[in-house]
Amino acid sequence: MTSIPANQPLTAPRPVGAPAPSAQAAGGPLIDPVRVLQQYYPWLLLSGVAGAIVGTVLHFALLFIYPIYTGYVVFECSPPYRAGEGSTASAAATPQVKEELQLYMETQVSVMRSDVVLKRALEQPQFRETKWAQSYLTPSGAIEPVEALKELRKIVGSYVVPETALIRLQVRTQNRQDAAIIATAIKDVYLEDNRQQTNRATTNLLTLTSDKVKELESDIRNLDNSMENLLQVREITTLEQQSNERFVEIVQLQPQIVELRDTRAKAQEQLDTYDNLAKNPAGVVYPEAIRSAAETSRVAEELKAQIAQVQARLNSDKQEFGEEHGQVKRGERLIVALQSERQRMIETIMADEFASQRETLRNTVQNTEAALSQLSDRLEQARTKLRDTTIAIKQYREFALTREEKLKLKSEFEARAVELALLQQRGTRVRQLNEAEPPDTPSFPQAKILIPLTAVAIVGLTAGFIVLKEAREQRIRSPQDVAMIPRTRPLGFVPELAMDPTQPPKIETATVDKPEGIVAESYRQIRTNILKACQAKGYRTVLVTSGLPGSGSTSLVSNLAASAGSLGLNVLIIDTNVRRPGVHGALGVSEGPGLSEILKGQAAFASSVVATKIENVSVLPAGKDRKGVHERFATKEMAGVLNDAREKYDLVLLDTAPSVVAGDAVTLSGLTDAAVLVVRAYSEKRGLVARLRNQLGEHKAEFLGVIVNAVQASAGGYFKKNFEQAMEYQRAGESSSGSKAA
Repeated sequence: MTSIPANQPLTAPRPVGAPAPSAQAAGGPLIDPVRVLQQYYPWLLLSGVAGAIVGTVLHFALLFIYPIYTGYVVFECSPPYRAGEGSTASAAATPQVKEELQLYMETQVSVMRSDVVLKRALEQPQFRETKWAQSYLTPSGAIEPVEALKELRKIVGSYVVPETALIRLQVRTQNRQDAAIIATAIKDVYLEDNRQQTNRATTNLLTLTSDKVKELESDIRNLDNSMENLLQVREITTLEQQSNERFVEIVQLQPQIVELRDTRAKAQEQLDTYDNLAKNPAGVVYPEAIRSAAETSRVAEELKAQIAQVQARLNSDKQEFGEEHGQVKRGERLIVALQSERQRMIETIMADEFASQRETLRNTVQNTEAALSQLSDRLEQARTKLRDTTIAIKQYREFALTREEKLKLKSEFEARAVELALLQQRGTRVRQLNEAEPPDTPSFPQAKILIPLTAVAIVGLTAGFIVLKEAREQRIRSPQDVAMIPRTRPLGFVPELAMDPTQPPKIETATVDKPEGIVAESYRQIRTNILKACQAKGYRTVLVTSGLPGSGSTSLVSNLAASAGSLGLNVLIIDTNVRRPGVHGALGVSEGPGLSEILKGQAAFASSVVATKIENVSVLPAGKDRKGVHERFATKEMAGVLNDAREKYDLVLLDTAPSVVAGDAVTLSGLTDAAVLVVRAYSEKRGLVARLRNQLGEHKAEFLGVIVNAVQASAGGYFKKNFEQAMEYQRAGESSSGSKAA
């Protein structure tokens, strides 16, 4: 044992029902378009050639049996006349003009194939000369109108030529002369009808337009009168509000009122202060300004001067006579009297001034209040008059705006009247550009259209058949079909044995017999995928089962074992297909004793394992006494066999009976580490594979994926190309080896 140590622990078994970690989460598309194209492109090529041949035959047949000739007349429509633009609108027409022209052209298209025009066309003498009309002639020689009109609708068509001002009238008949005659008859009737309709419509519109102009003129005169009366009644001299005398008066009064309010507030504040001073219980406390003014008054200053003189004499007398002298005493008494008089005079002056100022403040408050009341009344009157004037100005402007709109509308109607008058002089807006001529070639069939169209139709039918065939195909043909199954991984594929240029004698030992072949290389790729998954998780036991009998599980097991043995791994194959064992015959070993005898206790594991001729590959055959052995797969004896195999071998492969005919694979998947499903190309269906994948994924064994066996080159271009490249490579290798030997 080389690669995997015997004592390496295995991963913990997954819970029953848990999805296999290696399963893909999503499937691919139902149909691979590249594969389908590479597989069926010869069908498409052949269908294209067949379509071209059928189209050619059909073209000449229709040309002989049912040719169609088209006679046509082209008309040019003019834009509506615009005053000042001349007789036709310029090329750079406005969007409105283009829209009107398009609407007019669409209307004319409908008129050309209307019953009114077609009925009158049937009455034209030239109609009786056509072969088309012969089928509708009455015994009297007239055309039967009902059936003829019904058929005429089918052969007459008209349409606007895109991005132009042209209308095309066409008639399709089987006779080239008839196409031109019928087109000419319809053209004549239509142009005459258009002239008549244009004249009548223009005359009516001109009358209505003139009446509308007169009505608008009357409305404008009434508006002029209303505007003049409004200015006179409201005495409005200007429409500018800033120049209005009421507005000017308001602007002048507002600052005067603010100033008076400020003066009144200040006077009232000072009066309140004086009133509070006058109410002082301890006596009036005169403001400092009044006191200073009283003390500096003329009387107070004179008394102050007298006091100074007396004081000077008193000081002289004191020095001369002493403090107690009579004259000194008289002087002192005089000073006291003068001071008392001065103080009394100051009090009187302050009282008079205080009273005078209080009265002045009262008068100021009263006068400002009276002035404020007067100015406020004037301001309110000015505002009222200004509001009335503003409303009048607004109404005047509304009248003016209405007048402008009516003037503009009047100008438009006047311009329209000029247009209609000129249109009446000019006539119809439709001009004929060509005369209907008998066509030289038929319009149907045309080879350049019919042949490619037939080829495309047949190729399309073929492609539809291929898609339907592929959509209904449910069989597994390649790994791509496996990838379509949700959560299912393709592990690889094995081509048909016949595809291998080395021609192995039998599929069971192809890896040993022809190791350089394509089949052997396919098994090696599968071996690499399986060993990579097993070694990453420590798996040793791998269950290999098939869907239907003959899918190739035995050949896969034997070749996979041989390929793994070539790497130096010690491999054991356990044949658990006790219903129809095949491993012992494929590898040339004895049938028993084997697994059956071990499970029944009749033989030991070591003595039952048989070495094969393949290096590093041993086999535990199914055994001889196999009756009822499959019932023992879920026992501890079977678990013991697998445990013994894990201890002694690097890789253990179990070949089981097909899952459709037996449930052995599901039972054994609870004991093994991993499971692989083998299907045969063009045998199992996707539904069966999905069901088996779900059954195996619900047990301990991890579902590694699906291997497609016996894949054919016709399964798709991918495989065919791969097979061809592999065969060329092998042939080149063989030639090189032969040259060296020579």
